[in-house]
Amino acid sequence: MVSSAEQLVPILSKSIIDLQKAFLRDGLEGYDPGDIYHTRLGRLARKLWRKGAKFSFVVAAPLQIIDLIFPQIRYLVAEKRKEIGILKAIGAASGSITVVFFSVGMTIGVVGTLAGSAVGLTLIWVQNTYKVIRLAGDVYQIDYLPMKLTPSDFLLVVGSTLVLSFLATLFPARRAGALIPVDVLRYE
Repeated sequence: MVSSAEQLVPILSKSIIDLQKAFLRDGLEGYDPGDIYHTRLGRLARKLWRKGAKFSFVVAAPLQIIDLIFPQIRYLVAEKRKEIGILKAIGAASGSITVVFFSVGMTIGVVGTLAGSAVGLTLIWVQNTYKVIRLAGDVYQIDYLPMKLTPSDFLLVVGSTLVLSFLATLFPARRAGALIPVDVLRYE
């Protein structure tokens, strides 16, 4: 008895051979399916890659804020627990303590955003002026990598960085304001 898999193999191999003959008959013998640069799909893939790379830079820079500000403010709150407990014991309001830690976090965020913007704009200027990153002239139509920053991209990065620094600062600052003085002073 012949299994269905044994019957299927000759049918599939015949279909593959027929497809190869059809490609050769239609004049596609010089076509390389791996060469996506000459197809519509290739142009679309390159465009999506450029957009994806741009998106990743726009998102990666602000996400570093969460990685830097959040642990720093949490550490500051943990380090200043005793002082927070004393301030609350003598009558400081929770809101005033929250504002202090929030202002520290936002100061870090704003200074980091300004410094990052200055470094980024300087790097773009250096690349466009001195052409530090070179490209192979025989492969590409240009011999250096041009960098262009649109005002909307700049505002998107700066705005998202400030919003994320606000969010990264909010939780530890509120936690500092919510500390109960008796619990803090008992263990200090």
